Amino acid sequence: CLKKSWNFTRARSVIVYNDTAAKAILGLKFGGRKAALKTFEKFKQQCRPCRDLVAPDSIIPFPLHRNRLRRRGFNQSLLLAMAFYPGEKKKIMKTALQRRRDTVPQTGLDGLSRRKNMRDAFLVKRETDVYGKKIVLVDDVFTTGTTVNECARALKQAGAAQVDVLTLARVAKNI
Repeated sequence: CLKKSWNFTRARSVIVYNDTAAKAILGLKFGGRKAALKTFEKFKQQCRPCRDLVAPDSIIPFPLHRNRLRRRGFNQSLLLAMAFYPGEKKKIMKTALQRRRDTVPQTGLDGLSRRKNMRDAFLVKRETDVYGKKIVLVDDVFTTGTTVNECARALKQAGAAQVDVLTLARVAKNI
């Protein structure tokens, strides 16, 4: 078994990804059911492990490629960032991190294919100032960590001092 080297400092998830979580997340992601965000916000407030995340200088939602954003109409990670940090909306950097290319969805890919799919897929916008900042990257699901690790790599290359990851759910085999 290979030991992973992470580009982020720590990753925390609010809930475990199970059938109930999957239904709620997929309802948000593909059904536009945004009413669940209030529940997710309450779960985050009760999440003890989430309390050891840094007090962020910036909060960055996981980016969707513009084609996927156009099809979906919203970025669920941005909605989660706003729900998880309701008093910190000014710290949310909506477009700081971008996708270089429209990658295929990670669902169903094995670990190696996931890493190849995400390699160099993200960039930090040139005018974005992340240098020396403590950042929390927000996403919906942590499966293998490949996608958030690549995002963290791009942020660290742009000078971020620390990147923590906060996801709504985490696949149980990776806890």
